[in-house]
Amino acid sequence: MSDAQSQDQLAKDQLEDHLQPSSLETQSSDYLTWKASKVKIALAEADDRSKLTPAHEVWDKLGLER
Repeated sequence: MSDAQSQDQLAKDQLEDHLQPSSLETQSSDYLTWKASKVKIALAEADDRSKLTPAHEVWDKLGLER
C-alpha cells in the first residue's frame, strides 16, 4: 500500500472512531446522522485550501502578532 493510501485509510479510520458514540452517551440516530454529515462536510472543506481563513486574519482577530 502506498503512503498516500495508508494516510487515506488512517484518516477514514480516525473519522469512524470520531463518529462512534462514547459508551457514556446515549445519542439518537438523528443526532449521529447530523454529526457524521457535519464532520464529512468539514473534512471536504478542509481539503479546499481556498476556503481556509488566512492566518494573518486569525492572528488579527485574536490580537496576536506575527
